[in-house]
Amino acid sequence: MSAISGTYFFYKWIKDDQKKNFFISSLLICLACLVKVVPALYLFLPLTYLVWQKFKYKMFSNLNLYLYASIIIVPTFAWYFHSYQVANEYGLSFGFGVQKFALPFNRLGIIVEQFIYFITVRHLLVLGFIAMIFGIFCKRKTKEEIFFNVFFMSSIIYLVIIADIASLHEYYQLPLLIPASIYTAKAFISFRHKKKIVNIGLIFFLFTALIFYSLEYIDKENPNSSELFELAQIIKKRIPKDSLIIVTTGGDPTLLYLSHKKGWIVSPNIINQVYLSDRIKDGAKYLVGGYNFVQTYTTSMKDADKKKIQEIVAQSPSQILNSNKFFLIKL
Repeated sequence: MSAISGTYFFYKWIKDDQKKNFFISSLLICLACLVKVVPALYLFLPLTYLVWQKFKYKMFSNLNLYLYASIIIVPTFAWYFHSYQVANEYGLSFGFGVQKFALPFNRLGIIVEQFIYFITVRHLLVLGFIAMIFGIFCKRKTKEEIFFNVFFMSSIIYLVIIADIASLHEYYQLPLLIPASIYTAKAFISFRHKKKIVNIGLIFFLFTALIFYSLEYIDKENPNSSELFELAQIIKKRIPKDSLIIVTTGGDPTLLYLSHKKGWIVSPNIINQVYLSDRIKDGAKYLVGGYNFVQTYTTSMKDADKKKIQEIVAQSPSQILNSNKFFLIKL
């Protein structure tokens, strides 16, 4: 929302040169980057295209553009520098910098398959994908429409840059839907002389979407079936509110979040007496985790790591919980 709105007000500023649109746009784009840094990747080319259309080479000497960039870059850099400091201290990075920016060729087949499924089925429900492809080849009637071609190409480049993580979570493909919605609309309106067929197609499309998303997304999650959620409730009951804890959930902060605690997230293979001693000096009071999960989607701990942690728990004089599912000791 922030990225789209910021782009809209940027376009208005380019057209009318009103300062209010300039500042509204810069603040919205800044907010988008603070929420998730990736808008900087897929908005750079579209915004640069708009600037080039108006200023050409004078863009490099336009002070307003440097001010615009500063409003976005300075708060964003400050926030992610803070993230970097927190990551060094606690292992919590806000998700920034955890994944490498690269196209992993060893997973290329899986990545392409995931992209095809997410974009074709989940985002555009097949019919929308077909309409988008048709719309891509529809004639552009105004020069403003070229902007969406640039946006489309920019979104593809952005997905290639973050292909590894974008293939795991479909929300990373959402920027592609901005130009895709325009192409899809162009496809439908090209059949305007067959209004009844178009209306039937749209009704079928929306009805299919409602059914698909009801089955795929809207079904309420049952937290009682989650061991991670169960452990979070135990932590809230048995550990004092402000105590710092160590959780063996790798790079996943979900357990800290659900239990309303602060502390360190660490992979089970890192746990040893030296590491625990260092964290105790930093204020850690408890070690907690589950034998049947590490990160949210990792359903079991490696046998070697499990055996090592069981030994540490067994030797602890301050066991609070030690079952076949969970462990919790006071350090």
